[in-house]
Amino acid sequence: RASEAAWQAAAKDYLAGASAETVSARYGMAVSTFRARAAEEGWRRRDQPDPAPLDDRAPDADLPADLPDPFDDEPADFA
Repeated sequence: RASEAAWQAAAKDYLAGASAETVSARYGMAVSTFRARAAEEGWRRRDQPDPAPLDDRAPDADLPADLPDPFDDEPADFA
């Protein structure tokens, strides 16, 4: 189990640009554990853009045309 100091150093290395695999190996952490903590604590690498917000109210334009519209006024027809 990694110490808090190891986690802080790992976060610093990751945020500076080291890969999750490199940091995990360097500090003796499982990659899955490292990624889970990074996600939980919101570590974002500077070389990655912020993700675009999702608009879950708009229908998906990539759906095939023959599928019913889930935003139709007749939900029974969709079911």
